[in-house]
Amino acid sequence: MLRVAVAAGVLAGVLGWAGTAQAGTVLKVDGGKARVTHDRLIPPAWKTRLPAVRQQTRRLAPRPLARAAALPWTQQRDVDAALAEARAARDALPPGPARDELAGVIANVEALSSSGQLTPSRVAATLMILRRNTEFWRVNQPPAPGTRVVFAGSPVLLEYYRGEGLQIQPLATFGKANAAWSSCRSRGDASCPTLRALLDAMIALAADRGTFKAWEYYFDFEGGVPPWTSAMSQGTAIQALARAYSLTGLTRYRDAAAAALGVFETAPPTGVAQPATGGTHYLVYSYAPSLFIFGGFYQSLIGLDAYGDLTGDPRGATLFRAGNGNGKAIAPLADTGTWSRYSVGGPDSTAEQHANLTDFLATLCRRQGTLVYCDTAARFAQYVAPGAA
Repeated sequence: MLRVAVAAGVLAGVLGWAGTAQAGTVLKVDGGKARVTHDRLIPPAWKTRLPAVRQQTRRLAPRPLARAAALPWTQQRDVDAALAEARAARDALPPGPARDELAGVIANVEALSSSGQLTPSRVAATLMILRRNTEFWRVNQPPAPGTRVVFAGSPVLLEYYRGEGLQIQPLATFGKANAAWSSCRSRGDASCPTLRALLDAMIALAADRGTFKAWEYYFDFEGGVPPWTSAMSQGTAIQALARAYSLTGLTRYRDAAAAALGVFETAPPTGVAQPATGGTHYLVYSYAPSLFIFGGFYQSLIGLDAYGDLTGDPRGATLFRAGNGNGKAIAPLADTGTWSRYSVGGPDSTAEQHANLTDFLATLCRRQGTLVYCDTAARFAQYVAPGAA
């Protein structure tokens, strides 16, 4: 079958990619002008692509704030100025895709503000999104959906989503941080400036969400209303931060990781902790409490396990055990007998999702030695082996 051949190639890439062997393609923007570059640390686009949400999935709206306080006047001034510049740029564009994309970005910020969700800790990310999109759409047409974009002077990766413009991509940025850690560790470089630059930039963009820090998404996605968050990106974030603490000894990274753990202790839609068979399931989308996506969930467990090991924080170990209980219980449900499933009770995985899921289960097998993870990963690898039907 075609998907077997595709998945076999993708899986080979997954198992061979350590942040150096497979370059990620990115648009670099400087002075509004975009050019294609390659960054050996950026994960391939398919590894950080947000998974789909089934149409019938129940979706939750963000929890209303008890009392939305006004922004400090300096922040309100900056938001107003960025909105005014974005509107002027939109109005100066001829009708067409670029104008529509910038209009979509402006509408998202206006909706965030009018709903009272534009709180002080969300201003930094909101300003970045507004300013980057204003600069980009003045002179560029839409790239292919899923294109990652970086701007001169900042290491933060954005991604193009059709109709939503360029949006901050936490998963890809923290994925690059993990690759930078791997590269520096292999060279014995404890200073690792690339890793520190990435993480310092992302720490500055973290929002106060409930009682914890989160890297949020500020655009509509598959019926989810912003601001929303994900166990997948949060787990990758705490993994990268814990690794940076272990490598550099800088406690600000350990502290930032600890501040983000609350998402795994909090129910949706604020957090991602959903009681489930055997323990707790960590949701890929905070707005979709009944959608149990295998790949992103297991990815978050890897992050929690790494955090506990590298920091010694018993809170991380407790959260890993709660998720691992559910992970072991549902692993057999991911196997159709000839392929993997994307979610509990859901459709078959795509070739890329199958490869990612196989890799995550194999990683948990190596870290934990848990039989159900080892057996399931081995079967999934066998499904794409030469001669598989």
